[in-house]
Amino acid sequence: MFIQRILSRFFLVASLYVLAVLVGVRFFLDELIFVTTPNVLTNESSSFNVKTGASEAVVRIYQAKNDDRCIVFFSGRNGGIPRYEKEIFEHLLAVGRSTFSSVTELGNNALVQINKIGACSIDKSVFVGRSLGGALAVELAVKNPPAGILVDSIAPSLAVAIRAKLKQNWFTLPAAYLPLDVFMAFNPNVETALSKLNSKIVILQGSQDQVASYDEVAGAVSSFPNVKIIEVKGANHSNAHIVGQNLYLKELDRLFENIVPPMPEI
Repeated sequence: MFIQRILSRFFLVASLYVLAVLVGVRFFLDELIFVTTPNVLTNESSSFNVKTGASEAVVRIYQAKNDDRCIVFFSGRNGGIPRYEKEIFEHLLAVGRSTFSSVTELGNNALVQINKIGACSIDKSVFVGRSLGGALAVELAVKNPPAGILVDSIAPSLAVAIRAKLKQNWFTLPAAYLPLDVFMAFNPNVETALSKLNSKIVILQGSQDQVASYDEVAGAVSSFPNVKIIEVKGANHSNAHIVGQNLYLKELDRLFENIVPPMPEI
């Protein structure tokens, strides 16, 4: 009888645990994935806001000189623009221009506005993104195709990224083995987006990436002739853009080589 009671309680707790996880990925996935970025001091040349309903995105423009060929940068899940200004923009501004935009629903509106105000010509620009921002860059490129795309530390799908995160803690580990894909409110898939793109695409993936391994990502993109994937030796999910900085800049230069330069002013 005692063992029966223990087993009953165990199954009750297990059922509640599973229910909580599935309800979370079905009804609260937005809150889990898109966190509010703190309002911090940044050093852009100019910026503007784009609104869709109650949501709002900030587009920051880092301009070295007048040129409609831009780098449109999509940050990772936690934003951290001051960090990227130092780790990425500082180096990119020596050879190009950077524009920041974020989050799903607002992304297409932000790109339309960027094009409209003449800050950039999207079809002459390169989308750059890391982690969740890289997946967003690929997703938004379907409706707003750029000349090229450079991303690092991406996962084949959101479900893969969530599973990897769940495996990092003993309490959430069992949830990683649930059929999350079936219950998730949305599950952006890089492979699906790539099948709709003709842009030249470069992926930098760390050899020690804890979210998605190089082999995992390479397997997902191997059938696309316009996609080049490079393994960054010794890099993890957080520092592939730092460890592979020389590769990053070299591949970015190559993507810009085939873009028609702006007409000289008369």
